[in-house]
Amino acid sequence: MVANRRNFIFRVSIVINIAVLLYAAMHLSSTNGPGVEWVPVTVDGSERSAEMRYLNREDFRNITESKPVESSVRNIEESTSQKTPSTAATTNKTTSSTTSITELEKKLHDTSSEADVTNETLDIVDENALSESTLARLRFLLGCNDRDFRPEYIQRGEYWVLKNYVRADHGTMLCHESITYTTHAGFEFLDNVQPLVERWMAPVSVAVHAPADDLNPTVNSIRYLRNCLGNDLIKQFVTFHVFFSNKHIPGKIPEPDKFLAVPYNCSVPPPFKTKTGDTYMQKKNLLYPINVARNVARDSALTHFVLPSDIELYPSPFLVPRFLNMIARNAKPLNSTKPRVFPISIFEVDAKVNVPSTKTELQKMLTNKTAIPFHKFVCPDCHNIPERQQWINAKETNRKHRAIIFPQSIG
Repeated sequence: MVANRRNFIFRVSIVINIAVLLYAAMHLSSTNGPGVEWVPVTVDGSERSAEMRYLNREDFRNITESKPVESSVRNIEESTSQKTPSTAATTNKTTSSTTSITELEKKLHDTSSEADVTNETLDIVDENALSESTLARLRFLLGCNDRDFRPEYIQRGEYWVLKNYVRADHGTMLCHESITYTTHAGFEFLDNVQPLVERWMAPVSVAVHAPADDLNPTVNSIRYLRNCLGNDLIKQFVTFHVFFSNKHIPGKIPEPDKFLAVPYNCSVPPPFKTKTGDTYMQKKNLLYPINVARNVARDSALTHFVLPSDIELYPSPFLVPRFLNMIARNAKPLNSTKPRVFPISIFEVDAKVNVPSTKTELQKMLTNKTAIPFHKFVCPDCHNIPERQQWINAKETNRKHRAIIFPQSIG
């Protein structure tokens, strides 16, 4: 009897000791070890991490969803039946539970500031410049993605493309802060780059067709433009891409880092001042791959808006800031979320006169016949401008307005 009691007590004590050990083990395991992150859980089983405390709050949802609706953009939306782009494309959200509260608060502040942009009336003082408020509005409205700016070798069908072969010094750009003029040429037309850039004063993407022996004069033409013009506009704004067919590959492809480090002899005439028929393309009777050239230049642009054009067409000065200020106002019907293009009219001028810099100058030249609508005597109906006379008679202003469709376009 006594022996049975002792056995029973001994067994009970073993059970109690095991329970104590299990309790202690559970207590120790509840303490965070190195590299371990435990997420507190609420009564209903939902996570209660720092991120969830911020991202799941009702007032945060109101920041990203309600504010654009409550802003002045809502009035535009209701009157035009168009939706305003949301901040989703430009707001980075995280799923990590280890993000610090400070970082999250900063993201929330940036997001709310971005949404608040549409609550303010945009007061543009200078149409020929872009203010911080204008750039903030553009970032919000466009919701575009920034692009990498690095050299690449790409194959497009039978063509090899040396993308960003010689890069502009502007470096990486934000997609909303400018417009890229995209154009193309053989090296013999690169003399047009200087007057083009002097009027554009913004990023230029040039695709140069350089088959076989044309690559060397192409490289030297680029060196001349960057070193021998008395200013750094080409260096600052122009990025050159080179492409050629796999049937006409150059014998050697110079490395930009090496040839750009060597000063160019500016006393020698530039290679683009060549005689007609002296290029490899002309000697071999090659067709100029215009669509490939256009696509290479356009696809390499860093900005949301591009102006695809021919290298012999010169843009109006201050077009970039005036156009972007117009977009930032977001007035109807420009506030559509559908893909948009903004056509621009083109004119030809007499070879003996200077290219006009203002509409007022153009009006005078149209009157005295030193300027005419583009291809007036080649195909007048191809480039005819609806209500052209009404536009010509209208006085010049710095502010850009919506207008009827014209042939060349920003998109």
